[in-house]
Amino acid sequence: MQDGFTLMEALVSLLILSVGLLGLAGLQASGLRSNQGAYARSQAVILAQDAMERIRANPAETSAALTAGRNSAYQLARGTDPASPPDCQNSDCSPTALAQYDVATWKQNVTNLLPGGDAAIIRNGTIFAISVFWDERHTGNAADMKQVTLTMDVGA
Repeated sequence: MQDGFTLMEALVSLLILSVGLLGLAGLQASGLRSNQGAYARSQAVILAQDAMERIRANPAETSAALTAGRNSAYQLARGTDPASPPDCQNSDCSPTALAQYDVATWKQNVTNLLPGGDAAIIRNGTIFAISVFWDERHTGNAADMKQVTLTMDVGA
């Protein structure tokens, strides 16, 4: 009678241990998802800052666009791909061609580094709004898209 009771205690202990290990595995999976989300958010902020620096590094294009009252070559609508850019790494480019090159290479970086990555650069007067979008849960569902938007004033 005593031997059967010890076997029952061992089975109950094993059950409790396995439930605890399953809970631990669930916590680990949740932590990994949170870590991936934080990494994607960090990448999005870095990419938006990269676009801001590219715009700041080419003041000739932004001031020419403001003076002429035309759209800046640094503008990009969400869901669009920029036209084939000139090769500004191996040859000299005008400020407008450099802006086209910057937008194309930047958009390619957004697409490559973020799941479902997309971007937009919108100008309203002297204010640029740079938005980076990504699919945090990798579902392809529009409701799961996250966004980071940074703004800058090139007139100040």
